[in-house]
Amino acid sequence: MSLRGVIKSSLPLYLLETIRAQRQLAPAYKGSALASWLAAFLPGKHSALERSRFGLLPPASRRAMDLVVDVGANEGQWITALLSLIPVQRAIVIEPNPAAMLRCKQHLRGRQGISFSEIAVGARRGSAVLHVTKASDFSSLLDPDHKIINENYVHDSSAVVAEQKVEVFPLDDLLAQDRKIDLLKLDVQGFEREVLAGAVNVLRRTCVVLVETNFQSHYRAGSTFDSLFQQFTKELGFFFWTLSDPYRGKSGQALWADSVFINPALVSQNG
Repeated sequence: MSLRGVIKSSLPLYLLETIRAQRQLAPAYKGSALASWLAAFLPGKHSALERSRFGLLPPASRRAMDLVVDVGANEGQWITALLSLIPVQRAIVIEPNPAAMLRCKQHLRGRQGISFSEIAVGARRGSAVLHVTKASDFSSLLDPDHKIINENYVHDSSAVVAEQKVEVFPLDDLLAQDRKIDLLKLDVQGFEREVLAGAVNVLRRTCVVLVETNFQSHYRAGSTFDSLFQQFTKELGFFFWTLSDPYRGKSGQALWADSVFINPALVSQNG
């Protein structure tokens, strides 16, 4: 075993997690080792780093941001975690499920610079049916594939408990006045292709996209990692940066991961 391996095997898990947190947070503190170490020891930072996937972002993007757009915010888990790590001047939170949006607003109550849009996002203006599921994070404009979900998640998570008509807008219309987006997060449960198709102009002004990508489609006609990789890199001019450790099903098969794509015209690949 290498010296590094010996050291890692002898350190308590919490200390190892703190070292990892410090490395992820260092760019946010402009290289100040003391400040990033102090932050890494604060309660809740480790879980916030995991929920926000902050460490997946290129170092040049791990710092204060002017504008963040959260599409598919659900109950605000991701944006709340991000805001606990770095200052964000303005955040636009988009979620079509009224019950989830209500809880999202409760979680973000009192925070400044946040606007909420209770709508869905797609390729063009119109309306669609939102399939609201028992577990709100499976709600989608697409029909869930109950077989794969029931086999790998809590039983009946994708059971449809309501169908609600929602308004759909393209991001190019919603964000037409915004000049630059530091970070765009997409969690739209298989509807990614349509969202990207309606965001061609916005993406030219977007530095980084964090998107949940399925290796095995969880929805009928849903997007998968391979199709999104092609769409980002071949059609939209983005570079693939990295992805998280995959979520694995009961058989061990990788089912999904969070992926990061960067706009090379706006973000240095060298940090």
